[in-house]
Amino acid sequence: MRNCFPDYAHSKQVSTGQTNKVKVYVSFKRIFNCFKNIRFYKRTRTKDDRFNSRVDQKTGYTTHNMLCMPILDVDGEVKGVAQIINKCGGDEPFTDADEKVFSRYLQFCGIGLRNAELYERSELENKRNQVLLDLARMVFEEQSTIEHIVYRIMTHTQSLLQCERCQVLLVDENTKTFSRVFDLDVNDMNAENADARKSPFEGRFPINVGITGYVATTGETLNIPDVLQDDRFDPSVSF
Repeated sequence: MRNCFPDYAHSKQVSTGQTNKVKVYVSFKRIFNCFKNIRFYKRTRTKDDRFNSRVDQKTGYTTHNMLCMPILDVDGEVKGVAQIINKCGGDEPFTDADEKVFSRYLQFCGIGLRNAELYERSELENKRNQVLLDLARMVFEEQSTIEHIVYRIMTHTQSLLQCERCQVLLVDENTKTFSRVFDLDVNDMNAENADARKSPFEGRFPINVGITGYVATTGETLNIPDVLQDDRFDPSVSF
C-alpha cells in the first residue's frame, strides 16, 4: 500500500484538556487526498499496514500508538496532516475523547493555515505589482543606452520571478538572427561591483538556437519543466 505519512515538519506540545500531554507533529507539505476523511487510532503500530517503520528507524523513536487527522480548511480541502504519537501515562491508546479534542483543535489550525496562505499570496502579489510599476516607470521615464535599459529589465525580472539566470537576446531584423546576447546571473548581483554596474554581461554564453530560435520564429511562449526531455534543447550550451 502507498505510504501516506509525510516526514515530520514541526512539533510542539499541547494540552488535551486532561492531565496528559502529547507531542503533536504537524506537516505542511503537499499530501495525498487519502487523508481527507481518515481519523484513526490504533493500539499497536504493527497491526496497521500503513505504518512506516522507516521513520522510527531513522529517528530512533519508537512508535506504539498514534492518532492521525487531516487539517481541513473552511472549504473542506486538506491543508496538512497532524498526528500525535504515544499517549503518555502508559501503553493505552488514544481515546474517543482525545479524538474529539484533537479534531476541535485542528479546526482552528485549518483556519489559521488558510489565513496565513491568503496573507502570503497578498504580500507576493503586492511585491510583484510594485516591481512591475517600477519597471514601467523606468522604461517610460529613463532614456539611456540599450545596455543600461536591458540591465535594468533583467535585474527587475530576477527580482520578480526569483530565477537564477536571465538572458535577453536581441533579434537583427535584417539577418533574422540574434545580433546581441545579454546575460545576468544571480551571483552577479552579489558581486562587489554590483552597485556600480550599469550593463549586463554581453556575449558571455552562446545562443541556444533550438529553443530561443523557435520562440523568435513562432512568437510562442515556451514553459519547459524539464529541458533534458525537450529535443530542441542543446545540452552543450551552458545556459
